[in-house]
Amino acid sequence: MVRIAASRILLFVAGLLVLFIAGLMSISAPVAAAPMLLITETSAAEPPTRTPTPIPTNTPTNTPIPTNTPPPEDRPRRNTPTPTSTPSPTPTVTSTPIILIADPMITKEVSVGAAFIGDTVSYTLTVTNPGDGVATDVVVEDTVPPFLALEGVSATRGEVTVNGATIRVVIGDLAPGETVTIAVIARVVAAAEAPDNRNIAFLTTTSSSDNPLNNNSEVSLIITQPVPPPNLPNTGSDSNLLLPFLLILGISLITASLLSRRRPA
Repeated sequence: MVRIAASRILLFVAGLLVLFIAGLMSISAPVAAAPMLLITETSAAEPPTRTPTPIPTNTPTNTPIPTNTPPPEDRPRRNTPTPTSTPSPTPTVTSTPIILIADPMITKEVSVGAAFIGDTVSYTLTVTNPGDGVATDVVVEDTVPPFLALEGVSATRGEVTVNGATIRVVIGDLAPGETVTIAVIARVVAAAEAPDNRNIAFLTTTSSSDNPLNNNSEVSLIITQPVPPPNLPNTGSDSNLLLPFLLILGISLITASLLSRRRPA
């Protein structure tokens, strides 16, 4: 009888423990990781430099020294011949030609320094003429690298054409101080590492005074693949099978403990 009572108690306690574990599993839920926040610091502008004010200096004035000059009536009279006026030659005016300098230049910028595959980036091409003459036949060309897919081009002035991955903008004459802006929108389609992550734009002109050193501009863009999320163990399917099993086992143990009490001694 003592062994039978002990077995009933063990079966009943085991059934309750199994049901308790099943309840804990049903109410547990995964906790999502909090996203990271990227903070970019901006350096403060330097204070302006004070220029010292020059101190004026007093320049002495030369005072003439009087000399003992006899009065006009005491001077001896001389017979001075009357000078005759000689006509001066008329100067010849020569005109110096004014040379005007035309020097168109181009600069290129990118909206971001690094991007992931699938991101959209924008490039800005700025064409200016800092000279005092008109730049003639100004043309801009920009070939999109293989890691980018061209999505759109626009210009504030000029004729825009696209041939495959090459962009061509015919601006024509560019007045002194005039600026033309070209915007290029592209999507990142592949990873790229230095030096294959460069993008160069070129400028040409027929102006003879042009400086070729400022007729191209390049920018670099770091392209990386997005980091995949860590592989967590998939316990969803296992828990779906284990929970009913624990419930059935717990109920079976409690039922067996209750039925064993009804057996005759």
